[in-house]
Amino acid sequence: MIEKRLVFSDVEKNIYSQNNKVLILLWPRQVWKTTIMKYFQKKLEQNWEKSIYLDLDVYENFEKINSYEKFINFLTINWYSKEQENYFYIFLDEFQKYKDFTKILKNIYDNNSNIKIIASGSSSLTIKNNIQESLAWRKRIINIFPLNFEEFLLFKKEFELHKNYKNLKNLSWKDLFDSLKSYYNFLYEFMVFGGYPAVVLENDLQEKQNILWNIFDLFIKKDLWEYLKIDKIKIVKDILKYIAINNWWKIKYQNIAEISNTSIHTIKNYIEILKELFIFVELKPYFTNKNLELVKTPKIYFIDNWVKNYFIKNFVELDLRQDSWKLFEWFIISEFIKTGVDLESLKYWNDKNKREVDLIIDNISNISAYEIKFKKNIKAKDLSWLKAFSDIYNIEWNLINLDIQEKTENFNFILWFNVLKI
Repeated sequence: MIEKRLVFSDVEKNIYSQNNKVLILLWPRQVWKTTIMKYFQKKLEQNWEKSIYLDLDVYENFEKINSYEKFINFLTINWYSKEQENYFYIFLDEFQKYKDFTKILKNIYDNNSNIKIIASGSSSLTIKNNIQESLAWRKRIINIFPLNFEEFLLFKKEFELHKNYKNLKNLSWKDLFDSLKSYYNFLYEFMVFGGYPAVVLENDLQEKQNILWNIFDLFIKKDLWEYLKIDKIKIVKDILKYIAINNWWKIKYQNIAEISNTSIHTIKNYIEILKELFIFVELKPYFTNKNLELVKTPKIYFIDNWVKNYFIKNFVELDLRQDSWKLFEWFIISEFIKTGVDLESLKYWNDKNKREVDLIIDNISNISAYEIKFKKNIKAKDLSWLKAFSDIYNIEWNLINLDIQEKTENFNFILWFNVLKI
């Protein structure tokens, strides 16, 4: 028996929907895309639905279906009939490496209304480039993120904490830290090791690190070497290490170029690739003049804290770290991402007086400002930059913290676990 991910309901709804749009599960390796696919294939078989699973990392499997005619013949051998009333389901794992394969999927969709394809991929770069023309409106994409904190509790089998987790939004006033210590203990682990399922399920600290090493090794061998044909792996590692050390700060491309002995153009190009491989997310500075956002220096964060900790070789307990506030800031931003927030809407703000607000969510018609503090005792100076931003743009502001939950007419104190419910 496997622990269900929150995304299961969305996947299930699309699998059982009354259309044959190609369902694409997208995100990096080791977030349980394969597990999710096999779970639903088994469920379909239990209901006597016809289905088959193919791992396209194995080239011999791709050869079975690398043309429309071969695809249909393969399904026919496996009991597909064009006259059947129910769907025939085919699960295709890691399909992104085959450039023209989406044209075959298009032909399946256009000519076989009783075939439903569920495909997974690890690189939005190769998938986006290949599906825009071929699949267009024929597809539905679901992002399979690493675990959020609520799922983390389930995977740790902390069922009582998970059950009560939804009630924490009703807490109010101050001095809440002590009553939530059991949650904080797990939060600290989550901030250090991240939300990859295999890592969460492992209890031995050294083995956790071994699993993370294997995940990164697979990323290098499959996504960079095999799929994208990147041969200058040292430059990629230099970029990752530099951003791991300087995570949270504005990125200075010139510094990375000098360290890597390459051009700024190459650095920017590789960073774009790493963003499309779900390693980084970029926060541009917030301006009412949108053109300025394009030329000002962004901040770059890792999607999951484990990548940062892996490259600085630091998995010690949070209480012994001096960068805990940075890990907390990125934990909060990553929780927002896992709610499905548009990545392009995530920004930060600063001005010529060096005042700064950690997170601006800019949905054009609705702007929200968040300061993120890994602390209990909030002081007036912790609010000053938020107030400055609010005064300039006349919007409500929020301070995410560890101890206070209170709403007023103009601002909100928000406990960290309510990010999913904002």
